[in-house]
Amino acid sequence: PDDYFYFIPPEIDPPHHRKYRNIVDPMFSPAAVKGLEGKIRKLANDLIDDIIAKGECEFTTAFSRPLPVLIFLELVGLPLDKLDLFVTWANDLMHSESPEIMGVTLKKITTYLTEVIAEKQAQPDGGVFSVIANASIDGRPLSYKEILGFCTFLFIGGLGTVYATLNNMWLWLAENPDRRQEIIARMGTDIDAIVEELLRRWSVTFSGREVIQDIEMRGVQLKKGDRVTCVLPSCNFDPEVFPNPTEVDFDRPRKTILAFTVGVHSCMGGHLARMEVKVALQEWLRRIPDFAVKPGTNIEYRPGGVIGPHHVPLVWPA
Repeated sequence: PDDYFYFIPPEIDPPHHRKYRNIVDPMFSPAAVKGLEGKIRKLANDLIDDIIAKGECEFTTAFSRPLPVLIFLELVGLPLDKLDLFVTWANDLMHSESPEIMGVTLKKITTYLTEVIAEKQAQPDGGVFSVIANASIDGRPLSYKEILGFCTFLFIGGLGTVYATLNNMWLWLAENPDRRQEIIARMGTDIDAIVEELLRRWSVTFSGREVIQDIEMRGVQLKKGDRVTCVLPSCNFDPEVFPNPTEVDFDRPRKTILAFTVGVHSCMGGHLARMEVKVALQEWLRRIPDFAVKPGTNIEYRPGGVIGPHHVPLVWPA
């Protein structure tokens, strides 16, 4: 159909995949993310300032959602005051379970991004979407469909994944005070290992792929052109790679995890996500070390492309 477009870069294979990645990778590189650390840390503390005296919060709306989403919106060059609208769209797209709602929502997103792309082409601002809207590969400007596919993929990926990850982690932290104390005791020296193990245990995203040749896997016939969903979090539970995989163990030997996939399609936002999780742990546990799930809470999970509790109400001694 005329309105079909590819999600770029995940639906593009090498060698063209790298050409698209080169456009944005410098803005998500370890050095670029390191430059954002101060801003992420300030935002984390501003959000904690708003709730610490109350002794309770709905973690999703008070912290886990605004922290990564506000950073993302600023990075790509979208208005911060539309955070709630954008997150509603992302949730409807990923969790509605209704093809009608998903279709209507995708149309809302692409209609909005079409306007954004035109604005960024008329007035470039240096943000990620502006860079994409004005980019060229192989000496030609990107087509409208390429730009739309790229921006739409980033929009969806940037809004849902990190806050679901934080929700998963904080629910576990709230329910495991002894492990929380262990993290606080070890944070000064082992923070990177702590972040990596928590990401292994609570990876949240799946990845779609296309079968390139007929093959049989475990008795299932797959045909060339079939679409498959890879449940990447399950790879982090392979007991041959990670013994006792459901246990959180900060002393595991360092091995590749699939929180952000791996190889040519590894997540371009992986460095940023790691930084956000690290700063969130450091600042929250420094200021609110003792917290629990609000008594009587029923933790709900909604099916969809990202795994995480819908709400995480927390309480602590004010």
